[in-house]
Amino acid sequence: EPGKPLPRLCGMSRVTNDGFDAPGVTMRDFCRLLSDSLDRTVVDRTGIAGVFDIHLDLSAADLGHPGPSHPASPASPPDAGDILLAVRKSIQKIGLKLESVKGPGEFLVVDHVERPSRN
Repeated sequence: EPGKPLPRLCGMSRVTNDGFDAPGVTMRDFCRLLSDSLDRTVVDRTGIAGVFDIHLDLSAADLGHPGPSHPASPASPPDAGDILLAVRKSIQKIGLKLESVKGPGEFLVVDHVERPSRN
């Protein structure tokens, strides 16, 4: 129904005019949701157990999403560094710290390609 707010769904996030909301999430879920907004994987190393309703003071523009004040423009994609800085500042306000570290990762490497044979 137009104009009616969307329901809050546990484990999912949404960005509204009021900020980034992630209701009913574990720290692991929260990291997964942050990974979706950032250009890197976010890993939970807090050791904090439980389920939380998390609110961050982040706008759609802060996360690089198009909106009325931030129209989509293929010529000027959002800067990943600006998005990361905005997320870091907002996370710090709720007592968490987001830091960049190097670690092992999984990669898919394509080292050879052939055209399929005609049947």
